Amino acid sequence: NLILVGVWLAVKENGQVLYNLLRWLDLPKSDDPNDTSTFLQEQDVRGLGDSVLNMLFAFKHRGAIEKAAESFSLLCHKFLSSNQAKYQEIPKEMLKQAFERIAKENHSTVLRRSAGIPPTIIAILRSEPLSNEPVLLNLSLDFLLNLARTSSDEDDSKIHALNISRFIF
Repeated sequence: NLILVGVWLAVKENGQVLYNLLRWLDLPKSDDPNDTSTFLQEQDVRGLGDSVLNMLFAFKHRGAIEKAAESFSLLCHKFLSSNQAKYQEIPKEMLKQAFERIAKENHSTVLRRSAGIPPTIIAILRSEPLSNEPVLLNLSLDFLLNLARTSSDEDDSKIHALNISRFIF
């Protein structure tokens, strides 16, 4: 039991370290893979987004989920604030990837209020600038309402849709 507590604490602290690193690191400004003006390269940035998304879907510990979601939200905010269209599209791609996983995969986290799934969606939505039209929010609500309407009562995806909706409102 002590080892398990230590592992979750380490995962939680890793989320905080990632958040602090992301605060200081900039997205690459050039498409040139030999450009060394930034620490991260484009493939690193995309890989980081995918890794955090996978972690949030796998975590069941509330503290670890919260720290990873903060980092994920900051990363999405950096993407959306970028002046490069290729980065601005990444949060929408990740949102669609998350929706696909919710609709197709059978997650065993229903008893824990869908664990890291709602914070994942909220992290992406929270990063969308208030001054813009809420494209990601509208996309999310359409998906969630459709999923709640069309899924059977025994389907986990319907429960996830309702849990995510509860987090949004």
